[in-house]
Amino acid sequence: MNTKHLKARILDLALQGKLVENSRIPTDLNSRIPSDFNPPFEIPNSWQWVKLRDICEITSSKRILKSEYVKSGIPFYRTKEIVELSNKEKISTEFFISENRYNEIKSKFGIPQTNDLLISAVGTIGKIWLVDTNKPFYFKDGNLIWLKNSNSFNSLFLKYMLENQISKNKFSGTAYNALTIIFLKNLYIPLPPKDKQERIVKKIDELFEILEVIENSL
Repeated sequence: MNTKHLKARILDLALQGKLVENSRIPTDLNSRIPSDFNPPFEIPNSWQWVKLRDICEITSSKRILKSEYVKSGIPFYRTKEIVELSNKEKISTEFFISENRYNEIKSKFGIPQTNDLLISAVGTIGKIWLVDTNKPFYFKDGNLIWLKNSNSFNSLFLKYMLENQISKNKFSGTAYNALTIIFLKNLYIPLPPKDKQERIVKKIDELFEILEVIENSL
């Protein structure tokens, strides 16, 4: 049994509004479709197509130089560490910046908050860590993209949807594959009401748990 394929199919159904009960799809969808967008599928009438930039701020970090690394202080994450955190693994290599440098950045530009998303953008592309800690940390510019939660969406719902969407696209740069801020800002996603997002997340988690039990038994 290919559980990876089944998980992808579950996310496809969730993205199309077919995983939980929805109201009837209307015959006239034109009023809910942006003029510059050709939707790949129909969505329930309580949903809408939105550009990602319209529901959250999409940015990155301020540059930290290698010369600013210190032996202890505030944890500093690169792609490798974000991938490990997204996989719920222990961080294998630790880097730090000074508390003074961290506080300077925090006061001028802000730092990631609980329920923000950090996405690996170079090398391993599309691994997403939903920030689940209040402990201070900072991250590497260029390699990671930061989505700030605006309270207009359920972060876990958006994480699932973006993992699904990113996996379906190929990213190329001049010298290496990369996910860009511009791509994410212009990415259209189908967005249900927030209470429906929470129902979908609950159903995805239930089905993923069943698949994990099956996978472990095999």
